[in-house]
Amino acid sequence: MDDHADDAAADPVLVIRWPAEAERHARAVADGLPRLLLVDRGDRPPPQGDPLEDWMWVPDDPVERRARLATLTARWHAAQTRRPHLDDHGRLHVGPSSTPLPPRVAGAARVLVARFDQVVPRDELAAAAWPGQAVGDAAVHLVVHRLRQRLEPLGLTITSVRGRGVALTWTTGPPGPPSR
Repeated sequence: MDDHADDAAADPVLVIRWPAEAERHARAVADGLPRLLLVDRGDRPPPQGDPLEDWMWVPDDPVERRARLATLTARWHAAQTRRPHLDDHGRLHVGPSSTPLPPRVAGAARVLVARFDQVVPRDELAAAAWPGQAVGDAAVHLVVHRLRQRLEPLGLTITSVRGRGVALTWTTGPPGPPSR
């Protein structure tokens, strides 16, 4: 069976040969994409713990592969519906709630939303908020402070990671489905 035959049908799940495609795997992890790793018998699969990743031995069973791809796709879609997103008008949405953001704050938020729950260096926030301009730490700190104020009612927070940057995360966990 072709290793990538189900990629298009299972979009957005990537089918990756492990460890032969370790670089592709690393990019998919960084991008938050779901992955199904095909591992040759005798090779050791990577440590597990990410709900967007699964693995199976090759040669593989097509029925099992389709089932695993469907599960990963469902997990990915569920995660996406609970993730915050920023629209083209600078409004940050979390489920049914939203808040407008000023342009510079929206620029920084766009990077944080795209890399949700990952550390983003402050220089990347500066580049997003002030494209093509050099700004100091105080300006970036002020944008992060203003964004934190807007995020609190949405159940989001910005966590500082000393010497590395900041991460956009849930305050107490993602919101559940709306109550009826």
